[in-house]
Amino acid sequence: MKKFLSLLLIVSLLFTSFSSVFAQESADFKSSQTKNIMDIERIRESIRYVDMEKVNSDQDIKVIYEKLNDLLYKNYTYDEIEKTITNLKEYKNLSEKAKLDMNTEGKIVQYVTTDEYLAFEERVNKLANEYLAYYKEYGELPNIEESNVNTSELLSTSSFTNADAVAVFSEMGYTVSEPTVALLLAEVAVAAGLAEALPVIVLIAIVGGVVIVADWAIDSLVESLYVNRGAVSAKVSTVFSSSGANNATNSIVTSRTIRRSSSIHYLATLNPNPPGGIWVNSPVTTTTAITTMKTNQFANIYSPFNFVDAFNVALGASTGSPPKADPAHINTPQGYRPANLPHYHATLFYVPLTGHSFY
Repeated sequence: MKKFLSLLLIVSLLFTSFSSVFAQESADFKSSQTKNIMDIERIRESIRYVDMEKVNSDQDIKVIYEKLNDLLYKNYTYDEIEKTITNLKEYKNLSEKAKLDMNTEGKIVQYVTTDEYLAFEERVNKLANEYLAYYKEYGELPNIEESNVNTSELLSTSSFTNADAVAVFSEMGYTVSEPTVALLLAEVAVAAGLAEALPVIVLIAIVGGVVIVADWAIDSLVESLYVNRGAVSAKVSTVFSSSGANNATNSIVTSRTIRRSSSIHYLATLNPNPPGGIWVNSPVTTTTAITTMKTNQFANIYSPFNFVDAFNVALGASTGSPPKADPAHINTPQGYRPANLPHYHATLFYVPLTGHSFY
């Protein structure tokens, strides 16, 4: 009888153990199956929002894009898709190319522009500082229509024609000359108590109402603009009307708020009009930033303090490959967009998606 009870106990224990293992394996299988379905749905959703311009401009990316569509059509599992795609020679080519794209800091060149635009910035900033030096010596800013004022051999406003208008401001609807812009940069410097003339890129940003990024201005400059924003906006209005002045106030206030905040990510909206750039919305956590880019492929995130923050968001939103680094696109088919920012695109096995993670 004892032997029988012992045997019964052993059988019971074995059955209990088997049931527990089976239940665990069943739960693991269901969890794996659920994850696979979610991953497949994510691929199906993401592939709808790929950047087709980039797909069509790179043969390797195009091959992967077409293969992904084929595998999805054939109802491959996520694991099967991952194995197939990562074994393609095109995937391996892009993997090597991604390593070469990065410089020693982990990011590519930030801005893509033209010699023409760079020469414009250099001329106007130099002239503005000449006007400011004149102010420091004589206690007043020069009358730029007088021929005896040093204007670095640029045209004075007295001989100004529409053909001489500053291109980026023309695209924004303002017809102004380089000397007029330079004088305003000096006037703003005086109004805000700046040691040097306001950089022209900052003027472009504030007239356009977009955020002033760290590459263009240090914190103390933005703080000085904020403290003296009334006087600064008044000066801006003399050249760029009340709409430019209102934009300037909004840009300065928003830029200062961001710099004094502890938030490292913000929802952002692209400015489709000249001068480009972004409008910054509410702050979000890193988790929310990643989730937003995952679930809304048109989402834009701005990380103002460090390109690594922007990279991490795009990395978290990518599947099967690292993010794609892109410079700021300044010289575009639509015209100059000097306020545009460098960014990362989330990717799907190296196929870039349309959202941006700006820095």
